[in-house]
Amino acid sequence: MKNQYTSPKDWQFFQSYAGLLPTLSYLGYIAQLISALTEFGVIYALVHQSMADTFPQYALPASLFGAVLGTAFLEVGLRRFLPYSFRAFYFRRFSGLHLAISLPLLFMTLALVFASGYLSVQGSLEIVRQSAPGAPIGSDTLALQRVARQEAATLGLWATDSTLLERRFDPPLNNALLKHQSAVQRETNLWRNRGMALPRARRAELEAGYSTEHAAILQQKADAFQKAQDARDMRLEKIEAVKAAALTQLNRQNQASALRADQKIALYGNGLAKFTILALGILILSIGIEEAHRKGSGIEEIVTLRTSDIKNGLLDEFAQATRKRTEQLMLAWIHRIYPPGPTSTGERPLAALPKLYPRDVPESSSSSPLFTILDEPYSHSCQQCATPFTPNTTWQKFCSKDCRMAFHEGKHGKKYLPTKVYRAQQRAEERKQKVMGLFELG
Repeated sequence: MKNQYTSPKDWQFFQSYAGLLPTLSYLGYIAQLISALTEFGVIYALVHQSMADTFPQYALPASLFGAVLGTAFLEVGLRRFLPYSFRAFYFRRFSGLHLAISLPLLFMTLALVFASGYLSVQGSLEIVRQSAPGAPIGSDTLALQRVARQEAATLGLWATDSTLLERRFDPPLNNALLKHQSAVQRETNLWRNRGMALPRARRAELEAGYSTEHAAILQQKADAFQKAQDARDMRLEKIEAVKAAALTQLNRQNQASALRADQKIALYGNGLAKFTILALGILILSIGIEEAHRKGSGIEEIVTLRTSDIKNGLLDEFAQATRKRTEQLMLAWIHRIYPPGPTSTGERPLAALPKLYPRDVPESSSSSPLFTILDEPYSHSCQQCATPFTPNTTWQKFCSKDCRMAFHEGKHGKKYLPTKVYRAQQRAEERKQKVMGLFELG
């Protein structure tokens, strides 16, 4: 089956817009390519996201296959359905059986257009989102390192102050102890000279004086340590306050940067989405204008049928051959159980067997203006040797490559050379002429 278009009937209308159609056709294909790229991107992302968690080893090939299949489904459907949808309006095919085909066709076309537009918009946003650089996010590493250094310095100062305080109050405590021991020894010797022991009341009085002095020194030490701790805690609180303020400022800057990046992505994504919608509109308009030009020019699309097109398909042939073989085996089994009569040959009549090609072509189909049945095989005569041959294409004129080369040599007076060889020879000839010119000048 081959689709062809008839010659224009209204040549004036055809010539009026004939120069516009190639440009429209190119624009339509380019617009369809743009739409297909955005659709491919979003379908790939969806399939990959859905399979990455469950089947990660098959995510990439499945995503590529799904994206190619989905894009081909949409774009091939649009390319085939849009012309027939426009023809339904141009030729008013909304009555009889035409209505049963035109309405579902229009519905499918609208569904494909909506799906293509939606996927193109989402694909545009996804492409911009993935390709756009990330927002510049400030790091808190420097701030945290600075705070850590300040805290370490504060704790180091506290350790130094603690050591100095310990060293500051050790001599008074030792002096008080030595003073107390000297007083006790002096009093003991004094009472011993008198021939008496130190009274307990006097010893208790000396112990009470030492305890009072020792407690006073310890209180001064505790006050000094408390003052140093308060200074340390105050410095640490200031450092924490500075740290919190720096982190808060950094978070505000990062949020503002992320907001600006999102706004830029939305701006460019919406722009690309509008461009893809424009491309889809150009595709639809190009097909609509092309069909309107064919309608105004009287160009009709005809379908050329060959005998191979009206034969059964491969599956039908296989099913019929299997059914025929099964019937023969069953008949043979029946004849073994119930032999046929003496007048019977034991074979099934040929007329009772199923036909291999049951669908016959009606005679009226050959007279239809929209269909032409060609008998195969058909042959042409070679333009060089006049030998009949079966062409592989409709434009084949020669039976072999040798005849084509001989025809070219007879027509142009020289052998056919590929473009690269011909240009190489030209360049060699030009270099030779330049060298000869230099010798002549010398």
